Amino acid sequence: MARRSAAALRVQPADTEPPSERPSDRFLAGLENASRVTFVSHVHPDPDSLGSMMGLAHLVESCLGKPTRLTRDGPISRAENKTMVDLLGLELLKIEDLAWDADEAVVMVDSQPNTGRHSLGRDCPLYAVLDHHATPAASTASRSWTCARISAPPARW
Repeated sequence: MARRSAAALRVQPADTEPPSERPSDRFLAGLENASRVTFVSHVHPDPDSLGSMMGLAHLVESCLGKPTRLTRDGPISRAENKTMVDLLGLELLKIEDLAWDADEAVVMVDSQPNTGRHSLGRDCPLYAVLDHHATPAASTASRSWTCARISAPPARW
């Protein structure tokens, strides 16, 4: 049996079903008050980071109607990565050109804070980190992140 999408769950009246504990529903619920959602990744984005940003942006746009931004941190230099961006017509904004709004939420995919694999400043309104990589113990001094951990309301890290 196919799982129902987060969108299908979100259109149900609140009094007909108990609140969902699914990560996608918690993820979306925490973004309700954000003006927009920006997706960031590691330097030199690759297909898993690009695909993650695209899929999550689609989820946010279709379920919440929020505007989203996809970014790149550094150049996309590998031929297969450039081809993916070109074929899909992705508009990737340069991290260094962005300004963060006070009510914006930033979602990091395929990377983690304090790992040195991105060039985000500490003023970034980081909401969630979704990553499949193990975290070296030395890089988790300020905050411990795990795969698909979702923080409380948007917080500075």
